[in-house]
Amino acid sequence: GISSHAEFRISSAWTFAYLTAMSNVNTLLSRAQELNAPHYAGVGKTLMAYNLLMATDAWENVPYTQAFSITNLKPGYDSQESIYATVSRLLDEATADLSQATSAFSPSTDDLAFSGDRAKWRRVVQALKARVAIHGSLKNGATAATNALAALTGGMTSNADDLQVLGNTKNLNPWHSGVALANTTGNLSIRHSAQLVNAMNGVTYGIWDPRLPLIAGRVPANANATTWSGNEPGTGTGGNVDLVATSWHSRNVSPIQFITFAEQKFIQAEAEFLKNSGTASSTGTTAAGYQAYLDGIKASMDKIGVADTAKTRYLGSPLIAVGVSNLTLGHIMVEKWKALFLNPEVWSDMRRWEYNPLVYKDLELPNGHNTELGGKWIQRAQYPDSE
Repeated sequence: GISSHAEFRISSAWTFAYLTAMSNVNTLLSRAQELNAPHYAGVGKTLMAYNLLMATDAWENVPYTQAFSITNLKPGYDSQESIYATVSRLLDEATADLSQATSAFSPSTDDLAFSGDRAKWRRVVQALKARVAIHGSLKNGATAATNALAALTGGMTSNADDLQVLGNTKNLNPWHSGVALANTTGNLSIRHSAQLVNAMNGVTYGIWDPRLPLIAGRVPANANATTWSGNEPGTGTGGNVDLVATSWHSRNVSPIQFITFAEQKFIQAEAEFLKNSGTASSTGTTAAGYQAYLDGIKASMDKIGVADTAKTRYLGSPLIAVGVSNLTLGHIMVEKWKALFLNPEVWSDMRRWEYNPLVYKDLELPNGHNTELGGKWIQRAQYPDSE
């Protein structure tokens, strides 16, 4: 639950992005160039593009061209437009690098995601290109759809292509170490919002989502609860579910998911919907778009281990299997939201669609909304004080 609707800075994300992720990738890229190792360069450019995209989506203008000079303690900030151009260029270069036939040095067991499988990295690059493309939906939906669908011709083929890193008993999943363990001992921190839980418990959409008990658990104090409720946004009260040590996303060995086959399927579903002249209030899509919507749900459920009988029941419900002519953008985006639980891409989606309650049913500003915002939703993070 969101305890307030005030400015926020996500300082730790800035620190990890610049002091850990991108600085290390920059070193990797320098070494790859020195050693003529294009396969490492391709992986590095993919990861640089991923982190840059997340940074600009969170803070808007961010350092890049001057960010990694050890002698420049006050790097300039590049515009978001230029960062997007850089991301696209890096992804194109990554494709070329990863397509090089031979290299004296190539990733293998040091590649924690794919053990050196360059075909999987190339698929990830295409999925990221589609993510970049669909971000332009508000500016030009037709162009965003065309570019996203073009990128996906070489994209992921199954959940086995997901870009993720597994936690282990030594390097714990951070949702486990930083949140679930605290919640289990009564030091509650991050909890599920009522907006999400109501989207899954039948309150908002009239259907029980079998993923809910897998992504949300009970702390001992709520062990005997018979209903499922989330914390009210703005007050942080009223919920009886938490991220616990047995929840799918917050086990010690759970994966941190960067971009997944399920996300790709929902990008495809949205792109097909837009190609079909879809709007926030229209109904109907293409056959391919409808199938992508269903495939996205299936991929999400398969990923976290929903039983086949429950999956079949959900996918067969007339509330979900609405048919090609009745599909709405709301159907697509709420399922993407649930499939991407804990992924910041959801926030990008909500901003792209301007927090529209036609897309996200019953979406309302948090209680105690900051009056200085004039009834508007937060659009980006503030720069950290430690910047």
